[in-house]
Amino acid sequence: MNHANDKHITSAVLPFDDMSHDSSQEYFGDGIAEEILNSLAKVKALRVTARISSFAYKNKDKNIKDIGVSLGVDYIIEGSVRKSGNKLRITAQLINTDRDYHLWSETYNRALSDIFAIQDELTMSITKALKVTLLPEEKQQIAERTTDNIEAYELYIRARTLLANRNANTVKLAVADLEKALGLDSNFGKAKAELYFAYDDANDFLGLSKLVMQEKQKGLFDELIASSQVFPEKFVVISQHLVVYNNNYRASEQAVKTALMLNPSNTLALQVLSIYQSPENAAATLEQAIKLDPMDLDFKHWAVYYYLSLGNEKRALELLAETKVIDKSSPYNAYNAYNAYNAYNAYNAYNAYIAYIAYIAHRIYYGNERNINKALTAMQRVNIKHNRISEYLMAGLYIANGNIDEAIALVKENINHYPHDVRLAKLVSQFMLAQGELLFTKQQQLEVNKLKHLLSPKLQKSINVDINLLTGNYQPILADKVLYQQLLTDADNLTVDTDYQDNVLWVAAYLYAHYG
Repeated sequence: MNHANDKHITSAVLPFDDMSHDSSQEYFGDGIAEEILNSLAKVKALRVTARISSFAYKNKDKNIKDIGVSLGVDYIIEGSVRKSGNKLRITAQLINTDRDYHLWSETYNRALSDIFAIQDELTMSITKALKVTLLPEEKQQIAERTTDNIEAYELYIRARTLLANRNANTVKLAVADLEKALGLDSNFGKAKAELYFAYDDANDFLGLSKLVMQEKQKGLFDELIASSQVFPEKFVVISQHLVVYNNNYRASEQAVKTALMLNPSNTLALQVLSIYQSPENAAATLEQAIKLDPMDLDFKHWAVYYYLSLGNEKRALELLAETKVIDKSSPYNAYNAYNAYNAYNAYNAYNAYIAYIAYIAHRIYYGNERNINKALTAMQRVNIKHNRISEYLMAGLYIANGNIDEAIALVKENINHYPHDVRLAKLVSQFMLAQGELLFTKQQQLEVNKLKHLLSPKLQKSINVDINLLTGNYQPILADKVLYQQLLTDADNLTVDTDYQDNVLWVAAYLYAHYG
């Protein structure tokens, strides 16, 4: 049977076991598996599970049938790598998950310099075993190389493994590896794309200033634009840069569509595409990402927002239920679970129609149109008084439009009714941070400081932590040993069953990733 036009051939690539004598090549096995995953994902007839979900089974004793059911795939590719000096031994096998039956297996004993040829042969053999006929352009994309330098390539795949476990140490090592790789091959396109996003992490985890980050990203963007190399990650970078630094939404959307044309299974590209779509289409796009990466809570938390804005509480609750059975040991997953529950709590507490109007207003201003007056008009179509989810967004739009007095008055009125509201505390934090940029008058600065003291003592302390965190001033937090220890304890206990109204917890997760 020829599956060339069958879009339902589903597969996952598990991390390859490290068989080196000292177990020092784990990153290499992960990297080879991810490269094969990415190559297969370029084949339109296949749906390939993304890295986060496929690698969730690393070092876990679970049978192939169970993994197939959990990931919703028909086939599993697994294997092992032994690397010693310039010698390389790779074993791979393709397994039918329903019958736990080996369709194909092969062992390659080659020189390390043959690594690219081995990866191509693996991909071709797997597609042949699945009876998939590759289109000419797919063969070309699979064979696309952005470097021939083996040492640079090793640094690149090690950096990708490091970045998959983000914390201050791994980000520092990954950035160094990628910069070294580009020193060895200045035309290594995939390393440039990876480094572009790694600088975002360096801003978050290493204190790299935004100005330096922007300069470095601008340089990489210019080089990628000038390059004739064609690969999906390049166009994801272009899309990101165009919208963040140039506010060019139309060109950004086109770039991310190009990335998906090259790799329909690129989940990051699907997530970016959802930003430009209607709520209905955005939810459908995120559902595609969820199928490809069911263990990544980021897609589910955004899908919850979209479904709630559409009034589809049933699907939102289904996604929330799924977050309860996914590992949330990392601050990344815990924070996304927190966001998903925040969305549901907001919906459950306030009128859904009001929330939908507020959502539309925000899309008008922050989406393609950038029309503040139209957004404000949309918000005024309904009586938003004491429907706080709308009032939070309205205050943000007031600030964006320079209506500072109106924003302060709206927040003050709500604080008088709800002094324990975490979202109001976040708004006050934003006001305090924005004073220097938006030229608040002295009277307005006094009013903002008064707002802080109207909140509960717990939230006032939370604001202090918030301000220090967002300005990168960690020393007051770290110096308060009692507070810091409490934050670490909270971070360790951060799960879906935690009280998600406690705003300090996401701060704790962030700090834990940096210093824990």
